[in-house]
Amino acid sequence: MLIDANCLNESENIRFIQNLAKTQSAFLKALNGLLDHNCLPYVPKIYILPHYQRLISGKYQKITFNMLGSDPIEKEKLSIFISLPFIEEHSENILTMTFIHELVHLINLTYTSKIELQKLLDKKKISLKTYDEYSHNYTVDLSNFFTKESLSLYNEWNSITQSKKFTKDLLKKRKKRKDYVTFKNPTKEFPSYFFSIYNPDSQQIIET
Repeated sequence: MLIDANCLNESENIRFIQNLAKTQSAFLKALNGLLDHNCLPYVPKIYILPHYQRLISGKYQKITFNMLGSDPIEKEKLSIFISLPFIEEHSENILTMTFIHELVHLINLTYTSKIELQKLLDKKKISLKTYDEYSHNYTVDLSNFFTKESLSLYNEWNSITQSKKFTKDLLKKRKKRKDYVTFKNPTKEFPSYFFSIYNPDSQQIIET
C-alpha cells in the first residue's frame, strides 16, 4: 500500500496524519475483500488531495471526493485520488466502501473488452452526465472477484451516493465551506491542478 500526501501543505498533512490509521485500515479492508489479490494488475497508489472536486458540464454538476484516474506521475497506471475533508468527515466503514468502489472500477477497466472500454474512455462523444452513468454500467461479473460482504458494501455505497438528498447535501455543504476546486474539462485541467500543489520535496509518502 502506497499513500502519497505530497499534495498537502504542512497543516493539511498534520490533519491527514491524524486520520492516517483510519485510511490505511479502510483500504486494507477493501483489498481483503478481493477473492484473489492477483486479479489486480497492481495495487493502486492513493493520492490525498486537499480539496473536493466540482465537475461541471452544461447544467449538470457533481462533487467528487474520490476517483480512479490516470496517475500524473506514473502515466501507465491508474491511481485513487481521495479528498482530505472527506476522510476527516466520514467513518472507516464509509472509507472502506469508497475504496471498494474504486477497486471495482479498476477491475472493470482491466477485464472489460477493448470495444466497451473505448466507449467508456471516449469522453469527447459523451457528456459528463452520460459518462458518469455509463461508468457504473459494466458487464464484468463482480462476484468472480469480490466477497459477498464486499459486494454488499459496494451496493450499499451506490445506493447512498445515488440518493438525490446525498448529492444535494454534499453540494450545499461544499459551497458553504468552499473546500473544492472546479473543473469544466477534468481530463485537461486536473493534471495542471495536481502539479500546482504537488511537492515531491515534502517526502510525504507512506508505504506499508
